[in-house]
Amino acid sequence: MPKDFFVSYNSKDKEWAEWVAWQLEEAGYTTVIQAWDFRPGGNFVLDMQRAAEEAERTIAVLSQNYLDAMYTQPEWAAAFAQDPTGAKKTLLPVRVQECNLKGMLSQIVYIDLVGKPEAEARELLLAGLKTGRAKPGAAPGFPSSGGSTAPRPQTPKPTFPVETAWGEQYLSPEARAAALPPVRNTQIGGVNFSGISGSSINIGGSISANVTAGGDIVGGDKITTTYTAPADPNSPQAVLEAALARWRTELNAIIAKLDDADDKEYAAKNAAKVVEEAKKGPAADAGQIEGFLKKLGNMAPDIIEVTAKTLQNPFAGVGLVLEKINDRIKLERANR
Repeated sequence: MPKDFFVSYNSKDKEWAEWVAWQLEEAGYTTVIQAWDFRPGGNFVLDMQRAAEEAERTIAVLSQNYLDAMYTQPEWAAAFAQDPTGAKKTLLPVRVQECNLKGMLSQIVYIDLVGKPEAEARELLLAGLKTGRAKPGAAPGFPSSGGSTAPRPQTPKPTFPVETAWGEQYLSPEARAAALPPVRNTQIGGVNFSGISGSSINIGGSISANVTAGGDIVGGDKITTTYTAPADPNSPQAVLEAALARWRTELNAIIAKLDDADDKEYAAKNAAKVVEEAKKGPAADAGQIEGFLKKLGNMAPDIIEVTAKTLQNPFAGVGLVLEKINDRIKLERANR
């Protein structure tokens, strides 16, 4: 079964390698690592070759031990040969010890964990795995004349109309919620009154209570009132999630036809990752989505056709990204 990462390391850095592999698997990636996967009775050289061939990317745990060892050189060199320009980020060095990088390996940008506390190291490692841009979610502070930066208040983005497949336009979820009249829910004791559109409630019988000015009704049953804006099924996020749900349903039918149980599990995991990332809308990482879709397409080519059909621009931004990804994957398959 294909893996996301092959962790290449020198035996003296085994603790680091296992820590890296553990963080990756906790984050939902799959790995192959000598300490866990090369079992007694197997052929070490063949196991190593299989790991390098089947993994999408190779992580090189960089230290002076790694650079001085004989058998680690072919491992990173094989990954480098597959992607000499670094366009696919096939070789991903992770520096865990001060070391003297030379030659071609010194030209590859690495993730630097040297001297970092565990929490920061984990954050840097997982952030470095992403193939897209590293643009921060908040605006940087404006640089002062002294070189320091001050926090800058964030200005809300203007509401962007989203056009659906039917040509209608809808406001953002926030704008629509603000425009809709609130629903008044009133609770009296253990009785709830919902959807009240007026200012009075008529109840057969009588309610006796003492009233304190400016507060709740006390002395009898407590009356509390809350206001909740109704959810809008036509919001961009709702349209997006409905399209993804349809896609996942059709995809599950294809996955169910796969013969191997491990392949089914692997395909289901990648499908879940596509949905999780795509739900972020315009903030979704297109590189990650493309990687997950490629893995799915390699296991069942019909998946690409289903993706193009089901997610045919049902929402702005992500729909266009997915269409381009599908076109690119089809072109790559046609040129094989």
